[in-house]
Amino acid sequence: MEDQIKVAVLLTCFNRVKTTIKCLTSLYQTIVPENIKLEVFLVDDASPDQTGKKVKELFPEVHVIKGNGQLFWNKGMRLAWESAVAHDKYDFFLWLNDDTFLKKDSLKNLLDDYVRMPTEGILVGNIQSELTRGFTFGGHEESGPKVPNGQPQKVKYCNGNLVLVPYSVYQKVGMLDETYTHLYGDMDYSLNVSKAGFDCYGSSKYLGYCEVNEVSYWGDQSLSLIKRIKLMHSPKGVDLMKCYYFKKKHGGQWTGIKTLIDGYAKALMPKAYREFKKSLKSAS
Repeated sequence: MEDQIKVAVLLTCFNRVKTTIKCLTSLYQTIVPENIKLEVFLVDDASPDQTGKKVKELFPEVHVIKGNGQLFWNKGMRLAWESAVAHDKYDFFLWLNDDTFLKKDSLKNLLDDYVRMPTEGILVGNIQSELTRGFTFGGHEESGPKVPNGQPQKVKYCNGNLVLVPYSVYQKVGMLDETYTHLYGDMDYSLNVSKAGFDCYGSSKYLGYCEVNEVSYWGDQSLSLIKRIKLMHSPKGVDLMKCYYFKKKHGGQWTGIKTLIDGYAKALMPKAYREFKKSLKSAS
C-alpha cells in the first residue's frame, strides 16, 4: 500500500451558509484516491448566520475556527493555514474558496497534474463559469488568463480559488503575507513562489465552477465622490494602500507611487483622468 498523503484543505467564510455548505458538499463528493487523507480547516469570520455552527452539524469532522469579523479572504485563509500547521504536519495545503464548487474528478485531476509538473511548485486549479463555460479564475499571464489545454502550463499569477501548495514550497515560502486583508494575497504568493525558485502551473482541465462577482468601479463618475473614495479604500474595492504595498514589493518604489497617483486621480477626477489617458494613447 502507498504511503498515506495528508492534505489540509483551507477555507474561510462569512455569512453565506448555503454557499459554504454547497462548496463542502462538492469537496466531499470528489473522487479521493485511497492513500489521500483530507482534513478541512474552515475559518468562520463571525458570520451572523452562524455558518460555522451549521457546518459543524453537517460535517462534524471539519475543524471550525472562529474569526473576529475583520479577516476577509487573506487573513481568514492565513488563520486557517496557521491552524492546520499547529494541528499536524501535512504533505499539501489546498486553498479552496467557499464559492467554488468542485467537479467530481477535480482532486484526482489536480493530484495527477501535480505529478506531471516538470518542476516543483504550486498548482492552481482552473475554474469556469457554470453559465457560460468560460474561464473565470485560475492561472494568468500578464496578457490574461491561460486557459487549460490538456497539460499543466506555467503561469505567472494564481487566483486563490483552488491552489495546491506542497510542503516543500510552504517550507521555503511560508504562508500568505499577513499585510493583505482581502485582495492581492494570492497573486503575491505566486510571485513569492517564483522568487523562491519554484514555478506556478495551471491545471490541465477546468476543475470546478465559480461565477465572477461584479464589484462597483471606484473610477465610475456616476458615483458620488464619497462613494468612490470609500470603494478605493475598501478591502473589497481596490484597497489602494494594499495595492501600493503589492506594487512596491514586486515592482519597486516608483511603481508603488505611480499606483497611488493613478488611484487618487481616477477617484477624484475620473473624467479628466480618462481624457488624459486617451491623449497619451493617441500621442503614442
